[in-house]
Amino acid sequence: LTARLIDRPLRPAFKKGIRNEVQVVVTVLSIEPDEIYNTVAINAASCSTTLSGAPFAGPIGGVRVALIDGQWVAFPKHSQLENAVFDMAVAGRVITRADGTEDVAIMMVEAEATDNSWKLIKENGAVAPTEEIVAEGLEASKPFIKALCQAQSDLKARAGKAELDLPFFGSHGDDVDAAVK
Repeated sequence: LTARLIDRPLRPAFKKGIRNEVQVVVTVLSIEPDEIYNTVAINAASCSTTLSGAPFAGPIGGVRVALIDGQWVAFPKHSQLENAVFDMAVAGRVITRADGTEDVAIMMVEAEATDNSWKLIKENGAVAPTEEIVAEGLEASKPFIKALCQAQSDLKARAGKAELDLPFFGSHGDDVDAAVK
């Protein structure tokens, strides 16, 4: 599942026409058992790809947010999810709008009610995750994503490799598209 969380935001960030095989492997050597590593792995994969010089429209930041006692908590621990009614892994990148302002474009969301959601909402009176509350969670994730992207950009400025000179290929012809359909 972690590989999917990494692939979903990173894959569309590669330039169209690249046909070279790209593999990003995140190996966790040691971790505190209460920590959730999969969104941290998104950042590791993005950072290594950003530094590599590959034709990549990153960096991409990933954060997990959980709705605990009516508040969105970033990078919650496993033990904190026992008190959460909802949690999401969110990934995005910083974009510059036409007017020059920066925003975070959300590229991937994986959301779920937790195992204790029903009990917390029905028996303990916790706030249920409505569409508006989930939208607040997405907005709450943006400052974290922006900070993670800025940290990766800063590292690239200091230690990034020159952009790789790779061949690019056009899209498939209409005949191939028709055959696939």
